[in-house]
Amino acid sequence: MPFPTGDIGKERLHKLLVLAFRLDFPLSRGLHTCPFCPPVFSSEEWIQNLRVEYQGDFRYLGNGQIRIEAPGDKIFVAPDLIYHYASVHRFLSPKSFLEALDRLDITLPSLEP
Repeated sequence: MPFPTGDIGKERLHKLLVLAFRLDFPLSRGLHTCPFCPPVFSSEEWIQNLRVEYQGDFRYLGNGQIRIEAPGDKIFVAPDLIYHYASVHRFLSPKSFLEALDRLDITLPSLEP
């Protein structure tokens, strides 16, 4: 893979999933696909690669962004696809991003998506 890989842990993945459902910013038009997934030949397969479910609801990734505040008035901004990158392709975010994610206090009703 053309990026660092590793296991970020179940709790961090869950936080990324929750953030993908709590988008506070307008969505973009259309969907971006994952450049690391193999090409698919039908729109059905393509769209299912971007579908995520959480607490009985679903949405498609690829048109939103998440933001995480960090010390020093910094804000990390990432595409909502970061959940897909981490869960499917084991993308390992930079340490400073993961530390900011660890400090993020969000309600986590269950670690089971």
